[in-house]
Amino acid sequence: MEATRSATVGSDACAARSSRPTFRYAELEWAIPPSIRRTVVARLYDRGADEEQVGLVLGIRERSAVHEQFPRARPSITSLVQQLV
Repeated sequence: MEATRSATVGSDACAARSSRPTFRYAELEWAIPPSIRRTVVARLYDRGADEEQVGLVLGIRERSAVHEQFPRARPSITSLVQQLV
Protein backbone atom coordinates (compact mmCIF):
# COMPACT_ATOMS: atom_id res chain seq x y z
CA MET A 1 0.00 0.00 0.00
CA GLU A 2 2.84 2.39 0.86
CA ALA A 3 4.43 1.91 -2.56
CA THR A 4 1.13 2.79 -4.24
CA ARG A 5 0.69 5.86 -2.07
CA SER A 6 4.22 7.15 -2.80
CA ALA A 7 3.76 6.52 -6.53
CA THR A 8 0.56 8.54 -6.47
CA VAL A 9 2.18 11.38 -4.54
CA GLY A 10 5.11 11.39 -6.95
CA SER A 11 2.87 11.52 -10.00
CA ASP A 12 0.80 14.32 -8.44
CA ALA A 13 3.97 16.31 -7.79
CA CYS A 14 5.12 15.78 -11.38
CA ALA A 15 1.71 16.75 -12.72
CA ALA A 16 1.71 19.86 -10.53
CA ARG A 17 5.11 20.97 -11.86
CA SER A 18 4.13 20.43 -15.47
CA SER A 19 0.72 22.08 -15.21
CA ARG A 20 1.61 25.15 -13.14
CA PRO A 21 2.75 27.22 -16.15
CA THR A 22 -0.50 26.38 -17.94
CA PHE A 23 -2.58 27.43 -14.94
CA ARG A 24 -0.55 30.64 -14.55
CA TYR A 25 -1.02 31.44 -18.25
CA ALA A 26 -4.75 30.91 -17.86
CA GLU A 27 -4.69 33.13 -14.73
CA LEU A 28 -5.70 30.15 -12.59
CA GLU A 29 -2.80 30.35 -10.14
CA TRP A 30 -5.00 28.84 -7.41
CA ALA A 31 -5.55 25.71 -9.48
CA ILE A 32 -3.73 22.58 -8.39
CA PRO A 33 -4.23 19.09 -9.84
CA PRO A 34 -6.30 17.75 -6.90
CA SER A 35 -8.73 20.67 -7.06
CA ILE A 36 -9.08 20.34 -10.82
CA ARG A 37 -9.57 16.58 -10.46
CA ARG A 38 -12.37 17.14 -7.92
CA THR A 39 -13.98 19.71 -10.23
CA VAL A 40 -13.87 17.28 -13.16
CA VAL A 41 -15.35 14.50 -11.03
CA ALA A 42 -18.16 16.76 -9.80
CA ARG A 43 -19.00 17.77 -13.36
CA LEU A 44 -18.95 14.17 -14.56
CA TYR A 45 -21.26 13.14 -11.70
CA ASP A 46 -23.57 16.08 -12.53
CA ARG A 47 -23.77 14.82 -16.10
CA GLY A 48 -24.75 11.35 -14.92
CA ALA A 49 -21.43 9.51 -15.12
CA ASP A 50 -21.01 6.49 -12.87
CA GLU A 51 -17.87 5.55 -10.92
CA GLU A 52 -16.59 3.29 -13.70
CA GLN A 53 -16.75 6.15 -16.21
CA VAL A 54 -15.10 8.58 -13.78
CA GLY A 55 -12.34 6.03 -13.21
CA LEU A 56 -11.83 5.70 -16.95
CA VAL A 57 -11.41 9.46 -17.36
CA LEU A 58 -9.02 9.72 -14.38
CA GLY A 59 -7.11 6.55 -15.14
CA ILE A 60 -8.24 4.72 -11.99
CA ARG A 61 -8.90 1.03 -12.62
CA GLU A 62 -10.69 0.09 -9.42
CA ARG A 63 -14.26 1.30 -9.13
CA SER A 64 -14.00 1.04 -5.34
CA ALA A 65 -11.00 3.40 -5.39
CA VAL A 66 -13.06 5.98 -7.27
CA HIS A 67 -15.89 5.55 -4.76
CA GLU A 68 -13.46 5.96 -1.86
CA GLN A 69 -11.59 8.98 -3.25
CA PHE A 70 -14.55 10.76 -4.82
CA PRO A 71 -17.75 9.81 -3.02
CA ARG A 72 -20.89 10.79 -4.83
CA ALA A 73 -23.22 13.13 -2.98
CA ARG A 74 -26.54 11.40 -2.44
CA PRO A 75 -29.65 13.57 -2.26
CA SER A 76 -32.02 13.07 0.63
CA ILE A 77 -35.21 11.10 0.05
CA THR A 78 -37.19 14.26 0.79
CA SER A 79 -35.56 16.20 -2.03
CA LEU A 80 -35.98 13.28 -4.43
CA VAL A 81 -39.71 13.06 -3.71
CA GLN A 82 -40.14 16.84 -3.97
CA GLN A 83 -38.49 16.77 -7.40
CA LEU A 84 -41.07 14.22 -8.56
CA VAL A 85 -44.00 16.53 -7.89
